Amino acid sequence: ASLGIDVNLAILGPTESEFWNNLVAGERASWSQGRSLPAKTTAAAIIAALERGSPAVIPGWRAKTYVLLSRFFPVLIDFFVRWKRRLSRQS
Repeated sequence: ASLGIDVNLAILGPTESEFWNNLVAGERASWSQGRSLPAKTTAAAIIAALERGSPAVIPGWRAKTYVLLSRFFPVLIDFFVRWKRRLSRQS
């Protein structure tokens, strides 16, 4: 029975926000640097998915690419993420 509650999974890539400006400890994650999707674009995609009744939304080509590659090449993505992490720690 429906309780009138909708759930939507939003898989986001880097999004423009003040989150990293308010970081108390640590450094900005390397994956979040570079071109970010505007917050308005991200919010519009999430709202459109909710209105369509879609169970999930992946706004932006970077997030879509990451999800697609991690689905078919999980070992490669894991290697790449670990490699990028090592590089960011060395600098």
